[in-house]
Amino acid sequence: MYETVDYDDALNSVVAPSAGAAASSSAPPVPDVPAVPDEDLAVAAAMANSIASPPGPAKRLPRCLIIGVRKCGTRALLEMLFLHPAVQKANGEVHFFDRDENYNRGLEWYRSRMPTSLPHQVTIEKSPSYFVTPEVSDEKSKLL
Repeated sequence: MYETVDYDDALNSVVAPSAGAAASSSAPPVPDVPAVPDEDLAVAAAMANSIASPPGPAKRLPRCLIIGVRKCGTRALLEMLFLHPAVQKANGEVHFFDRDENYNRGLEWYRSRMPTSLPHQVTIEKSPSYFVTPEVSDEKSKLL
């Protein structure tokens, strides 16, 4: 039904198709894109990796948000996912995107509310009111 894509995996798997691959597939042709120097790609990859996955134990922004309505089982879902050793959960509901006073504190405040995790672990935050609060706009959610 829906495909889950890890941010780091998606970032690292972006590869420009070759001209021969585009011509041999049934997909529409890909327009010519100017070549990016390898050193620029290396710098961009290093920056993305340093932002997305600091080495060793660290407080990381969540890779997953659980949203829903009250009494729909978001806590049960979080607790079941947390049974897996590759999952870390924020304690309590952070209410970053639905409360302006928290949102205005910035991403570093949000990150400080997360548990310490390892690079291979997925940090999850749950705030069901994200689903029903008008203040949770597309602009705020674009931060993640």
